[in-house]
Amino acid sequence: MRKITVPTFRYPGGKSQLSSIICKYIPLRGRKFVDVFAGRGNITFRAMAEGLDYREWVLNDIGRAPFLRALMNYGDQFKVTEKSKAEFDRLSKLAERNDPHALLMEPFLAFNGGTFDGGGSTTEGGRGTPERYEENVRLACEFLRKHKVRITNLDWLDCLEAEKLGPDDFVMVDAPYIGCEVGAYSAESICPTELIEYLKLAKFNWVLTEYRQPLYVEAFGEPIFEKKVQLRAPNFEDTAGQGIRIECIWTNIGKSAINRDAVTVPFEPVPDDPKDTFYSDLAPEELLGEIRKCAAAITAARNQMNKEMRTRLLPALLELRKRTYRKHPGYYETLAAIGLPADTVRQWFYRSHTADEVIELVEEETTPSTFEGRGGTPPPDVETELLRHADKIAKAVLDNKITFAKRLATEYLRVREETRD
Repeated sequence: MRKITVPTFRYPGGKSQLSSIICKYIPLRGRKFVDVFAGRGNITFRAMAEGLDYREWVLNDIGRAPFLRALMNYGDQFKVTEKSKAEFDRLSKLAERNDPHALLMEPFLAFNGGTFDGGGSTTEGGRGTPERYEENVRLACEFLRKHKVRITNLDWLDCLEAEKLGPDDFVMVDAPYIGCEVGAYSAESICPTELIEYLKLAKFNWVLTEYRQPLYVEAFGEPIFEKKVQLRAPNFEDTAGQGIRIECIWTNIGKSAINRDAVTVPFEPVPDDPKDTFYSDLAPEELLGEIRKCAAAITAARNQMNKEMRTRLLPALLELRKRTYRKHPGYYETLAAIGLPADTVRQWFYRSHTADEVIELVEEETTPSTFEGRGGTPPPDVETELLRHADKIAKAVLDNKITFAKRLATEYLRVREETRD
């Protein structure tokens, strides 16, 4: 078998190890290849190295577009600088201003190839040598220039709509995974149900990667590929630990038009409050039917809300800002007059107490963890461990992770009671 050289960059969920398998499901040729959540470009680099033949290549990523542009424009001149805490701190500040050298050093120095905000790597420069990393950067630069790649930093839907894709085009969808906070990006940067609805109606070919999630299995059926992987993140204590996950691949390639049609969920008004015995009188099948109907209606309403903001509210606000520039009343005064300050928009996305209760009811309970040191040995100072745990509760509250904070608080109180006995 011919050995190929592929530039790869460490990154949370970067797919460097899975890219060769993903490429087996991608059409060999076509008009456009769009990596809509490109990250550091590992899947695209693999596709290029394996000789996939596309007339246009597009790398899109809101967060990592500056890195990709630095790679394309300055990669051939790049030299690794010293590895020290002082240099790490200096480059961290420069990266905030999109300094090309700092951006290119980031995956070499940051934990798991993430961002400087995630802290430094546990080994200086990761597993590779400075010389090997320089070669990697130069090869990636060569790939990007050879294929005349367009780099964009659009919202995923804006990107796909702008490309006007058809049956000869391919889209790689490696979106932020549900429930995973890995530091470099947030799982809440997309609405999964909106993505599912869009992919079901897509006229282009796509491949989707995610952990095994009932939401995606319900929408697209069983994945065409599954593999157990080790989760690795800088804040793993907040993401259920460095446990095993099931990496999956779904695709619409080769499926009939009927299977690719989306199921339209009719929007119905919320019925009047049922009588107290309504749910207790339902048969099990009727009760499950009521739950399915409610979940479908909530999903439809959320998707409609996102559509209203994308297609109506955002363009209207941009036009209003342009028309009221240096006018009286100004932009913000005009919005306030119609009752649309920023706080009103924020409250659209606040999670209510009812939502927290629903999450607690549908989320499977896990065995409470105990305050133990590494290897299962008791910590030398219980009070220190309790203070550390209290810090985690405070952080969860500030991050608006109320359900998680409640669980931490329950465990905190349990251990406090045990230490008093």
